[in-house]
Amino acid sequence: DGKVLKAKTSETPGVEWGDAVDTATLARIGVTVEAASDTAARTSTTAAADGALEFTAAANTSYRIDAYLIFQGDATADLKIGFTMPAGTMHLTVEGALTTVASGSDYDRFLTLTSSAATTVVGIAGASTPISVRVTGVIRPTSAGTVALVWAPNATGAGTGVTRLARSQLYYRAV
Repeated sequence: DGKVLKAKTSETPGVEWGDAVDTATLARIGVTVEAASDTAARTSTTAAADGALEFTAAANTSYRIDAYLIFQGDATADLKIGFTMPAGTMHLTVEGALTTVASGSDYDRFLTLTSSAATTVVGIAGASTPISVRVTGVIRPTSAGTVALVWAPNATGAGTGVTRLARSQLYYRAV
């Protein structure tokens, strides 16, 4: 009959059968977006949207972000990573088992993104060695629009480039 089990309101805790859940309700519950396949290797140093790991944010709504990302690529490339979103505030921390960072600061473990189009650089061990990168924090766009993972190799002449691997995930929840 098209009915789904959904949460009642905060005034009446519990669950009930109802119509399909709208996107605002899903965002309050929490949504995980998973990349089904690897991307083609990127060699351009211009950070671009991933295409698979993004969501539409509502205006003036805070979101908790927790992304688990898997990359591999040429060790000379390093990885430029960040998020884009409509104007607003962002406080995201990038973590990873980093090897080297293009800035020369080896073993940086926590790098913070604070503007709506910020990127930071993490190291890549080598073409055959996948690395995991975790991005966590809170964003609050002041207008509705797309929140997207952006990334690219950091170095020109990046050899084989950088690939984002399948099973990378972006979790978001309106808070």
